[in-house]
Amino acid sequence: MNNKGYALPAVFIFLLVISILGTVAYDNAYRDIKETDKEIKQEDSLYYAEAGFNRYLYFLNENPKYYNTSDSTDMENQTAIPFKDGFYNLEVTPPTMDNPYVTIVSTGWPDGKENESRTIEVKIKRRQFTNLYMEQEKKHYLMEHQYGGQMMMLLMALFIQMAH
Repeated sequence: MNNKGYALPAVFIFLLVISILGTVAYDNAYRDIKETDKEIKQEDSLYYAEAGFNRYLYFLNENPKYYNTSDSTDMENQTAIPFKDGFYNLEVTPPTMDNPYVTIVSTGWPDGKENESRTIEVKIKRRQFTNLYMEQEKKHYLMEHQYGGQMMMLLMALFIQMAH
């Protein structure tokens, strides 16, 4: 039996198998890196959108009618409000008699990646007592208590009303 020339084809087959396995491993790693990068950008976009919502919520907590101010309008008119390494923009729908919610739509995206934006929509309604009419001696009292913490004032007003 002659084994001459057997080593060279065996080495070529071995190198071919190793090359195929290396290519497959590289391809899998490359796809994983791209997928991870995409997930990170999506999380960043959501982070920027949430930052926009939280900023507006801060101002709304400072002024319950913030949506009626020129500062709110200026904020809504900006197409890209910078925040860290990204941007966000806001759309705000004030409450109405039919819809008592303030609706805040915030869209965020990383710098230079507008096509990878994420949008959140939040409807806010705080504890409120609106349009409570009391009648005594042909007088009407309109009490508008919005945003928590004012229940005591309402109870005091009701107590005073009942005492008369």
